Formats: sequence, structure tokens, C-alpha cells
Amino acid sequence: MSEKKKHPIVFRFASVYPAALARIEMHAKRSGGPLENIELQFMHRNKVYVGPTFAEEMRAEIRAMKQQNFDEEVAACRARKRKKEAAAREEAGLIDPWHGNSQGPIREAIVTAHWEYFEAEDRSDPNDLLTTYGVDKNGEEVVHVLSKAKIEAFEKATLAFFDEYFPGSVRHLRMDLDEETPHFHAVIFETAEKTNKTRGTQRLIQPSAHPLLADYELLQDVAGEHYASIGLARGQKRAQEVREAKESELPLPDAVRHVSPREYRNGRARAIRAKELGLKQQERDLDLREANVFLDEVTAGAKRAGAAAAEREAAETKDAAEVHLKHAVGKMAEANAYVDAVSEGLEAIIGHEVDYEPAERDRPERLGDGPKARNGEEQEGLWSRIQPAYERLVTFARHAFRLRHRVFAARRLEADIARRAKAMAEAERAAGRPVGVELSAVLGATEELAYEVDDFPGAWAIPKKSDHEAVGTRLNEMSNKALRSCYLATRDAADISVEQLEVHDPFDRGRRVLELEAGRRGLNLETGRHDPKSASDPKRATLHTDQDTQTIKVMRRDDQQQRVRR
Repeated sequence: MSEKKKHPIVFRFASVYPAALARIEMHAKRSGGPLENIELQFMHRNKVYVGPTFAEEMRAEIRAMKQQNFDEEVAACRARKRKKEAAAREEAGLIDPWHGNSQGPIREAIVTAHWEYFEAEDRSDPNDLLTTYGVDKNGEEVVHVLSKAKIEAFEKATLAFFDEYFPGSVRHLRMDLDEETPHFHAVIFETAEKTNKTRGTQRLIQPSAHPLLADYELLQDVAGEHYASIGLARGQKRAQEVREAKESELPLPDAVRHVSPREYRNGRARAIRAKELGLKQQERDLDLREANVFLDEVTAGAKRAGAAAAEREAAETKDAAEVHLKHAVGKMAEANAYVDAVSEGLEAIIGHEVDYEPAERDRPERLGDGPKARNGEEQEGLWSRIQPAYERLVTFARHAFRLRHRVFAARRLEADIARRAKAMAEAERAAGRPVGVELSAVLGATEELAYEVDDFPGAWAIPKKSDHEAVGTRLNEMSNKALRSCYLATRDAADISVEQLEVHDPFDRGRRVLELEAGRRGLNLETGRHDPKSASDPKRATLHTDQDTQTIKVMRRDDQQQRVRR
């Protein structure tokens, strides 16, 4: 068995000036800054250990340091009888308490690891699971199921690291759990005092006074040893690789280019827009292709049947003509019945009087009554008339079912893009920044999204005045797997159509009915696990005992939810 992969511990430092502290604090409170990578409904998970409010306190301390350094230097000049130097220093006024360079004197640290390190390996205990959301390379949202035990171990190790190596220097420390991957943010304020006769005692902000901030390679070594106990390793020794390459006169390793958040967001917006246009074109092409292929097959079949009947009729003798004529008439009647069955069956499938039902463990794929099925004898008559072409209609319905799901996925993506673009635009305007060209293009393309009940295949819309007996019958026939699948589709339909109450209300009613039924059976709709002990109705718990624990990609809707950057 291969050794389990060890993920590297990631320490990243940024140099910031005091003016940026308010922005950092605002982002920590989720009241401003870039929010496209935040799941705002999970803000309550975040933990602040040091400095819930720190920007104003740190700026006040810096002002006090300026005044103290000023007083000390003026007093030192006067003690040395240097009146002109004292006057010149007083004329210069307060000076920033750090050495001037291109980098800010304060360090903002981010500590994290790849999300796969936190992934739950054993999902049998729902109390140990934590769900986060991310975006894959194709721009589609995915669900990550993480282990709370691993997160807790990472939390303890990080708190111990800062307590041991940065005592008294950490002015803000928090862990964020409302993004794709758990991570820590820290603001480090390292100071040093220097005393001489010329300037007296000067207190300066000096990160290099701390050995781990003066040498990031040393910090990576120390972090690697510290986090080894929870299965994390030191990151790539790139600086050492560069030195060795220079010494050996070999080509230098490729430089790692950091992509700014704004550049990443603009690129993601362009990619999502391109994917949206591609899906719309693919939807039109698939629809036209399926219709043309099927009509060609029906026409060819009818022609072949007619030609075969004519050949048999001409080849037979006069004595056998009547027999073969009857046979040809029968075949023609069958062909006509087949064509009629195809025509009426297609209309029934398109009109949702008949729907495709995928294969389950105990039965093959089939056609069943759709949400707009006719009443009683009329529906039975429809079933009787389409039987001659039943197998072909199943094939067509399967293709239509898959096509509808692709269309549904495209519509979910359109709604998600519209919601996210609107949230991003509102955040930009709230921050006093203009809305970018790419974002404006996305907003313009998604202004008028309108949906109908038929746009959501697999979802259950229950009218206000519905037949309770029919609803109960359908629930009884649903396996646990089918109930969960119907619930996920219905929940998405209700979320996407929230702006259109005439469409939203029937789906919301269907969602609540399915949630109630799941509770009666003891079915966890999020994980697909069936636990009869947790059922509110013991009789309903034994109605169906199947379960579905496979991970399913879902699209979640929230007014502030944004795409997650990697």
C-alpha cells in the first residue's frame, strides 16, 4: 500500500502599512472588502482569538510611539547642549516609527493547508462533518465534506505555534471557516527598542527583530517540525533550490507568480461568461440534432415498411395475393399504429403527460405518469395507444431527460451567475469602486431571467389546491433514493425561482412536503443516509430501506454567496 500523501503547511506573509489595518478589520467582520469567496451564511463558524477590534488600538499605539520617540530625541539633543539640532527636530515634527522602505512594517500572516488535508475519510459520524463549497476548474460549484476532528487538531497546533513563537506580538488572530478551506489570519506587530546618546530611547516597528520574520526559510523549517505531529509537512524548499541551481550554473526553477484577487475575479468572470454562452449554444444544437435524428428514423421506418409490403404484394401469385394482401394491410396497420404511437407519445413526453423514470436497483428504466398526466381512463387510453412504439419512446425520453437536465444545469448556472454578479456589483458600489467591464457584461446578460415550472425537470411543484390522496400515493411509491433526488431538484427550483412567486410557491410547497416525509422516514436529505431510529413515524421508516450515500454536486443559493478562488 502506498504511503499516504503529506500536504504542506502553508505560511504566507504580506507586508502592510498601518493604513491597511481598517481594511483588514472590515474584511474580518465581513462588512467590506472582497466577499466573492465567502459563504456569508457560515459566518457564525469563524473564531476570533485575539483582537476582535484592533485597527484603532494599533493606530493609537503607533501615534504614542511617534510622540515618545519625538520627546526622547528632543530631550537627548538638549542634554547634549545641541540647541540647533533640538530646534530642527521640533521643526520636523512626528516621524513614522519604522525604517523607510518599499514594504510596510506590519506583517499579515495566513496559515492553511490544501482542502484535501481536511477532507473527511470516514463519513459515518455526521457530527464530525463540516460542509464547505468551492469551484472546480470548469467554474462549477462542488461540495467539500471536511472532518471537524482534523480542523480542531489544526486549530490547536496553530494556536500553540503563535503562543510559542510570537508571544505578545499577535494583535489579531482568527480562524475562518466560511470559505472553501479552513485557515488562520494573524496580524503581527513586532517592535524593538534602541537607546543611544544621540536620540535617546527609540521604540520602532521592526519585523526583522524576530528571527522567524527575518528569515522565512527558518520559519518554514520551524513550522514543518511543529505541524508534523498532525500530518503536515514543510513546503517546497524553493529558495534553497535557487541557490543550488546558481551554484551549479543550472537553469533556475520557474518563478511562482502571485495572481491578485482582482485579476483572478476578472478572469473568472470572463470564463463563466464564455461557459454560459457555450452552454446556450450547445443546448440549441442538441435540441435540433435530437429532433432531426428522430424524425429521420421515423420517416425511414415508414418508407421501409411500405416498400416491403409493395414488394411482397407484387411477388406473390394470384392465388396467394389475398393472403399476402391481408398480411400487407396488417403490416401497414402496424406501421400506421407505430407512427401514430410515436407522434402521440412524443407529444405526451414533451407535454409532461408521460415522464422518463431512470432504472433503479430493483427495476429497469421505464416511462411513467408525468406531472401533467391525464385523468383516469384518458391516461389509460394514452398508454394503450403508445404501446406499439414504447421501446423507441423510452429511448427518446431518455435522451430528452438527459437534455432537460443539461438545460436545467445551464439555467441554474445562469441564476447563480446573476445572483453572484449582483452581489459583487453591490459590494463594489458599497466600497465606492466602479463596476468592472466584465462584471457589467455579466449583469447585462442576466438581467431578464424568467422561469416556468417546466424548466425544472425532476422537481415537484405542488399546487395550492392539490389532491392530498394523489400526493400521498406518489410519496408512498418513492424510494428513499428517489425521494432525495426529487428533493434536491425541488429545493434548487425553489431557490432559483425565488423572485417569481407564481413559480416559487408550488416548488416551495413540494420541498416542505418532501422534508416532512424524509423526517417521518428518518432519511437525511443532505447525506442520503437512512436511520430508522431517528424517524418520527416508525411505520414510515420501514416503507423503504434503501439509501444513497454518494456525494452529489449541488448549486446553493444565497444573496451574498460568491465563487471561491483557489
